[in-house]
Amino acid sequence: MAFLDETWRVHSGEAAVGDILIDDADFPWLSGRFTAHPGYDAVRDLFARELVLIERDDDWEE
Repeated sequence: MAFLDETWRVHSGEAAVGDILIDDADFPWLSGRFTAHPGYDAVRDLFARELVLIERDDDWEE
């Protein structure tokens, strides 16, 4: 299937935040292993907030 074993780079502006190695694709959802880059520290709180919202799973609008 397309996307499997692809590496996607996550950016914040010009800074590389990390890479995602796609290891599961169930259209339209993709999953993968995230490897942080030095730029990750600047957005760490955004990732933490996203995780809290996902685990709550009761207000997708937020």
